[in-house]
Amino acid sequence: MFKAGKNSLFFKLVMTLVISVTLATTLTLSFALLEQGDRYIDTLSLSALRIIGKSQSEMRETGESIIETIRTLRSNWAFREYFSYTDKTLPEAVWTASSLSETVDSLMPGVGIKDGRMRLVAVGTNGVTYLTNHDSLSVPLDDLMTSDFTKAAQDDPAGIFYHFLPNGFTEATSGQSVFLAAAAVTHDFEEPYAYIYILMSQHQLKNYYRELSSEAIDFALIDENGTIISSLDDGIIGESATEMLAAALAAEEADKPYITASVDGRRMDVVSQPVKYWGLHLAGFIDGWRSDDMRSAFVFVLATSTIVAVVTLFVVSVILRRITTPLHDLVGHMGKLKSGDFSEQLPVAGEYEVRELTNAYNIMMEDINNYIRRLIETEDKKRDAEISALQMRIKPHFIYNTLTSIKWLVWRGETKNASASLEAFALLIKSMMSGDMLSTVREEVENLKHYVLLQQIRFGDQISVEFNIDDACLDLMLPKMIIQPFVENSFFHAYPDGQHGLINLFINVIGERLIAEIIDDGAGFPGSQFNRVPVAQLPEHGHKCGIGSTNADERIRLLFGEGFGITVSSEGGKGTAVKLTMPVIPAGAALAST
Repeated sequence: MFKAGKNSLFFKLVMTLVISVTLATTLTLSFALLEQGDRYIDTLSLSALRIIGKSQSEMRETGESIIETIRTLRSNWAFREYFSYTDKTLPEAVWTASSLSETVDSLMPGVGIKDGRMRLVAVGTNGVTYLTNHDSLSVPLDDLMTSDFTKAAQDDPAGIFYHFLPNGFTEATSGQSVFLAAAAVTHDFEEPYAYIYILMSQHQLKNYYRELSSEAIDFALIDENGTIISSLDDGIIGESATEMLAAALAAEEADKPYITASVDGRRMDVVSQPVKYWGLHLAGFIDGWRSDDMRSAFVFVLATSTIVAVVTLFVVSVILRRITTPLHDLVGHMGKLKSGDFSEQLPVAGEYEVRELTNAYNIMMEDINNYIRRLIETEDKKRDAEISALQMRIKPHFIYNTLTSIKWLVWRGETKNASASLEAFALLIKSMMSGDMLSTVREEVENLKHYVLLQQIRFGDQISVEFNIDDACLDLMLPKMIIQPFVENSFFHAYPDGQHGLINLFINVIGERLIAEIIDDGAGFPGSQFNRVPVAQLPEHGHKCGIGSTNADERIRLLFGEGFGITVSSEGGKGTAVKLTMPVIPAGAALAST
């Protein structure tokens, strides 16, 4: 029985396979996860930017409403008179209070005071207070008047100051953090006689971004000192977060949608925008691996790759064992065939598998000798064989590109276009399978129209193709599928950013030559300008010619000689012109040997 030692062919092949499959699986898994992760983060960051833009706009409108409210109250006579009466039972005081309430009611919708989202508090230096929503102070008046934000308003009576408080100072906001706007009110530039405070609760601040947050994105409002003003995580509100502030500032200064930074020991992607008027930064911190989608994708890719690797190793190992076992025994009988004389026949002996392999080997040697003799005796057939080989090289290339386009349509759910593409593709395959080396210009143009239909179904009508064919050329012969590679190059390379463009095809006879020109107005060869350069001498950068273009040039020269071929003219940014020069061959004429 065959034993696979460390030096056996079977062992070496299996070990090579194990290493190759393991490496390929690891690389595939890594690239797939990196690619999916990058795309997922890109999507999340763009989504976060839109969220921030919307929230920032709403905060700006609220900030402008707060400014307008304070400006109106500073100049309102009822507000000034209200704080001049300490006895609120006086008729004048009652009428003034009613007027002030009407003024505040007219301002309420803009800042959200009427529906309870904000609280307006006004305190006079004489001890008179005014609070909306039937609220009352929960701290001594002296403590409020000596607070930092009140002193800041006193020092600059014309300004508006925003401040974060861990605890509010009204009964409705007591025990919860608030963000407030504070402003002093003066009369004729004298000392302030009252102070206005507009308090925003955490509920309102969170409403700007609450419904738009997700499991992978955390939003936070951070002030210039690095204090977290608002977050869906109540446990971090009021804490210092200098790393988060630094990341937010870096994201605002960057020239791309997001940056990657280390925040509290975690690698995160950060988007941020400043909030006008309030001196805050609304930042989004993206951790893609917290998303169920990313975790599910990782598990799926890992499981799929592992299953494919295991199944591949098992199947190939079984096949290798069946192949290498008889070969191991046969090797000893083939060792003397080192002289290069393929005419020597090996003795047929051994088990059935070995005898069959030996017979196959002897037949192969005989066929090789016959083939060599035929090559020597039929040089002209060699040329035909080379041309056929070139034709067969371009077919898989074309078929692969076309099937990729149809796959793309099916993936997008465009079944109607996919069906039309398959019909056009079937007609092209039917023409290609005919086995003829030449076709008429009429047939070539018809095939090109099917190909153009395939590409326009995929890319839309941004790329147009016009056929300018001299009727006298329709029945002339030319190599089959000789023009298609250049039309394909124009579709795939001349318009790299999806620009609109026009491809012109001209076919006519000049003298004793059939001329076909494909001219596009696309990108051309970047930074280059040349005229009528043979395909083999094209620059290696820029517009790519590909295997189809090279094969087309080789086919023309093999069929008709070195006097014919393909040249290219191009200018960067203005387009490319490809000229095919072939002899005039009437329909039904035979090719002459060159």
